[in-house]
Amino acid sequence: MPGDYPLSDEMKSRYRASVALTDKEFKSHTKNERWAIISMLIGFCEAARSYSWNEGNEARAADKKALGKSTTAANSARRLSSILKQYPRQFGFAVSAASLGCEVFLRKEDDTVPIGYVPAVQGIDALRLAELLDHLEQKLRDKFILAKAGPMMHRTRHGPLHFTKPIEDQSKLPDPETCLAVYLVAKLRNYDLTGNWRMGAGSPIPRDGRTRWDLVEQWVQDALADSSRSIKPAEAKAAKLLDRHPDLEIWDYS
Repeated sequence: MPGDYPLSDEMKSRYRASVALTDKEFKSHTKNERWAIISMLIGFCEAARSYSWNEGNEARAADKKALGKSTTAANSARRLSSILKQYPRQFGFAVSAASLGCEVFLRKEDDTVPIGYVPAVQGIDALRLAELLDHLEQKLRDKFILAKAGPMMHRTRHGPLHFTKPIEDQSKLPDPETCLAVYLVAKLRNYDLTGNWRMGAGSPIPRDGRTRWDLVEQWVQDALADSSRSIKPAEAKAAKLLDRHPDLEIWDYS
């Protein structure tokens, strides 16, 4: 029972039913082993409770807008590059003055004099900037690079779930209880198969191992349902999500 484990009063109250069911589910394990399992499951659920969904959603919306601007930015880079290459000496003065003013100098490995200190009349500043803009245009037109760089991972990530294709255009994404259920299924299957909980970021969800839906459902209910919010059973939604996305991966709640 919860009283047999060193839990705070808050955790005892919140997870009383889950702890009791976990004790029963893993009755063949020693008490210390059951306590280790309970501690891990509480940690997972508390991380889910404190996860900021707004932050992820806002980042995904910002990523989508950035992708929408990539073609405009690429076209602008191409136009400016074309002008600089057409009139390198004329615009070299402006580029050189700007470079000196902000102390940002473009140079290549075989340049002996930093760009910005080369006489502006030669137009080298303008040509170096044009060369950079040409490469920038190529990268901007390759939306795959934008989608996979840094915060753009939000295009395929939703909470602890990582999809193989961008999800920003989906009208409805899995709710918090479905996400937690899938996450717990993955962790419990991995524990059943390997005896440990370690799963690296982007780990595929094991297809084998015991799912323990009753246990998962209890932990989800205890973690996310409260006096101000009741939740529907997550098993059916989670099972459907796993069937529709067999290549779904999980990340930690962070």
